[in-house]
Amino acid sequence: MSIVLTGSDTTADPIYEKLRRLLIAGRYAPGEHLVEERLAHDLGVSRTPVRQALARAAAEGLVRIYPNR
Repeated sequence: MSIVLTGSDTTADPIYEKLRRLLIAGRYAPGEHLVEERLAHDLGVSRTPVRQALARAAAEGLVRIYPNR
């Protein structure tokens, strides 16, 4: 049996979409400190897809990432 991965779908994709919707809807206030661990808990996933989703959101200008703060 072989497994073929198609496209770029990852666990982070739906997490990014949900995070994006929450940001746009105002669930998190502008300038609010978003913590990976808390977001992961709120979204019911591990920190890795949250970290990937935040990186994508930062690349699109939705959030700013400040390491170790």
